Amino acid sequence: THDALTQLPNRELFDRLMARRLEQAHAASQFDYAMLFLDLDGFKLVNDSLGHAAGDRLLIAIGARLAASLGEDGVLARYGGDEFTVLPTGACNAARAECVARQMLASLSEPFEIDGHRIYSGASVGIVLGHDAYATPEQVLRDADTAMYRAKARGKSGYVVFDEAMHAAARARFALETDLRLALERNEFDVWYQPLVDLRSGALVGCEALLRWHHPSRGLLLPPDFLPAAEETGLIVPIDWWMLERACTDLARWRRQYEAFSHLRVNVNVDDRQFSERGVAAGIGDVLVRTGLAPSALALEVTETVFRAGRSEAEGILHDVKKLGVSLVVDDFGTGYSSLDSFASSPFDALKIDRSFVRDMESNRRHRAI
Repeated sequence: THDALTQLPNRELFDRLMARRLEQAHAASQFDYAMLFLDLDGFKLVNDSLGHAAGDRLLIAIGARLAASLGEDGVLARYGGDEFTVLPTGACNAARAECVARQMLASLSEPFEIDGHRIYSGASVGIVLGHDAYATPEQVLRDADTAMYRAKARGKSGYVVFDEAMHAAARARFALETDLRLALERNEFDVWYQPLVDLRSGALVGCEALLRWHHPSRGLLLPPDFLPAAEETGLIVPIDWWMLERACTDLARWRRQYEAFSHLRVNVNVDDRQFSERGVAAGIGDVLVRTGLAPSALALEVTETVFRAGRSEAEGILHDVKKLGVSLVVDDFGTGYSSLDSFASSPFDALKIDRSFVRDMESNRRHRAI
């Protein structure tokens, strides 16, 4: 029932105590309890830079300091990894729960001395207040976790009290992720094509493939409605491979069937995670062979984040893809952090300047200059 490293109560014991507190609350119809969930900020960096032994010593020191700040006001547990939970004793309203959170955060404000290194370690705290809807510790922890991540998003070393709006957002996000996993199986995605026009001649020279989702209950969804969830879950990679195959299939058919379209090319967006996959060039080559599309008719659009994993590694992948005969285009150019030198030494064929600069360049002198 206790954590071997910190000697604090562990998850098993905390869940038992939380379950008992819930039973008492329901028996008395008095939901005057609270639970706090702490997640250390930047702890992984300590493990990665100083080693797991130093990380363990830091966890012991943090546990001791948190316990001292809490005193007899509640039960502190190491819930797992760099996560701690607190169940204040007795009745606890929002004001008291926030006071406990501030005390614990204040206790972490001073640095820790570990193996001759001075380490600063804050925490993000999610607070859940008692409610008759909670029947199990898992439900309370779920919402405390949601509030904790909201605290991290606000800048870390702070606390957030869970509210129903967060619960609704979490439910909606969970439903969206579930629907996303089914969308590929159910063939709910579609590709729309935006014309690419030569401004000098007015001629249609190609198109850009744009993803759309025919959601069974929400109707037509645009990428901003679901791509963030797809990126977080990693589903963006299989979606991008599906989209590449579909766009190449469509264009190959148009080029065969319509003489006026025999010269068209298609631009397809590629997520940087897909682009960093081992064997991505071979995968793209397989798609071109299966669909019968000439490599010269395909342009792959990548954002500046392709350099995030390292410039030399990214350039190696870019050159492998370029050897296939396809074009490479930088998308959203001007909004990332890469230097012009990164593009000058990489095999890109075009830069797509981000629309934030283009849409008002007739009226915004700074954007016109850029």
